[in-house]
Amino acid sequence: MSLRLLTGWVLIAAPIITFVGFLGLLLPVTGTPDGSSEFLTSMGNNTQIVLLGIVIGTLGLILTGAGLGLLHTMMGDGTGSPYMQLGILFIILGTTMLIGEGALLVSSSSQASNGDLVNALSFFNISQALGSFGVSTVAIGFAIVGLGLAIQKNLNTILAYAFIVIGLVGSVLSLWDYTSDLMFVWYLGSALLALISGILILRSKE
Repeated sequence: MSLRLLTGWVLIAAPIITFVGFLGLLLPVTGTPDGSSEFLTSMGNNTQIVLLGIVIGTLGLILTGAGLGLLHTMMGDGTGSPYMQLGILFIILGTTMLIGEGALLVSSSSQASNGDLVNALSFFNISQALGSFGVSTVAIGFAIVGLGLAIQKNLNTILAYAFIVIGLVGSVLSLWDYTSDLMFVWYLGSALLALISGILILRSKE
């Protein structure tokens, strides 16, 4: 498989896997992650699904970073390459934080399954703080990647600027209110950007 095909398919698969994990498996059994006793109890009653959803969703996040890394490799040493490299560094750092968030949520679920809602809430609150900074860091990375794409013009210019806008919006929203419904602007926007990028790469010529 060529680098172009690998990059395209990874960027297409990544958001789909992420949504399957977090929205397809996790959200239906836990509901809104508000830290309420109902939420924690639901997590405790569905520990295996919580674990599976987080593992699958996190895999999707990792693949998103990997796909953008492959896109950077495709760009070579062009004028936008340094920005891409910096943006991917932010994405790696942020994704590491999000992996930590997932681990804390699993711990929260485990505590809740044992009836210890106090410790479950503590793990949950820490996970949300870490997740907020993680998403903000990833989103900044998206914005910087968009700048690199806009400079080198590897993809559609409108798409490049969309990376910048969605990245900046996601970074601010996650720090402002991580549990807000407005966060779906970032979740959906970043997923669509990865998906569209993958499609455009597959349709492009070698």
